[in-house]
Amino acid sequence: MESESQSYQSSLCSFRYPKGWTLRESKGTKDVYTQVHVFGELNKDLGFGPSITLTVYPAKEAGGKFSSAAELAKDRLQKTGRLSGYKLESQTKATLASGTMAEVYTVSYVLRLPLYQVNTKDVTIREETFYFEKGGQIFVLSYKNIAEDFISDKPAFREFLDSF
Repeated sequence: MESESQSYQSSLCSFRYPKGWTLRESKGTKDVYTQVHVFGELNKDLGFGPSITLTVYPAKEAGGKFSSAAELAKDRLQKTGRLSGYKLESQTKATLASGTMAEVYTVSYVLRLPLYQVNTKDVTIREETFYFEKGGQIFVLSYKNIAEDFISDKPAFREFLDSF
């Protein structure tokens, strides 16, 4: 039987993600960070699909911009709050499989999709993000999707979180 997921491993972490999803790694050019994006299949009409993003920042004492995950979360929420239709849906805490405590925020906002097209429409996006610190670094794990597909594709994010 074929495996339903793939593995990723680096010096920072390891995790599992759905088979058939695309993985891309990048590093910040302006800010210092390492990022791994995992993309699912695009909704062809909207040019947008599910994505999971892991971003790792050094803490301030190691040359980073933020001194804590809470400080970074506050900054990102302020910036996201400027988006059209922004709504903070929930703010909770969660314990990851590794035993690490995370702050969890679920937000929604409106984007005009497809991007860079003439004929666009307003589409609600939902995003669930986990912020935590580990080993002198700040981790941000985020799942983003169009609102109507958020729940149906969320098991991929749960697997990612459980394997992280």
